[in-house]
Amino acid sequence: MVIVRKGTGERFIPPGHAKMEALKLFGPENGSKKATIHLSTVQPGGGMEDEVHETSDQVFYVLSGNIVASSKGEQIANLQAGDGIHIEAGEHHAFRNEGQDPCILYILTVPPLAP
Repeated sequence: MVIVRKGTGERFIPPGHAKMEALKLFGPENGSKKATIHLSTVQPGGGMEDEVHETSDQVFYVLSGNIVASSKGEQIANLQAGDGIHIEAGEHHAFRNEGQDPCILYILTVPPLAP
């Protein structure tokens, strides 16, 4: 069993993401071999360009703020606090915070992305 305390975890800026900081809570490095969990903060105007993960599903759950989800340039949804979206392995996806406030996302990735 692994406990992660407030204020701990690895902070990083994901490659290809703008105005976004991630906090890695669980992953292979601390015993979660089958999934990673991040809390990510996307500042207004920030986000990521279209990307795809061929072998990993991802679930994004909005804890606060809002964010626009798109795929291959087409808007899919405007997600607000309490909304979530499941991205299957192989699906293109992008996100952008078009709001005035930071957006905080809970992100689950199964299996973890390759380093």
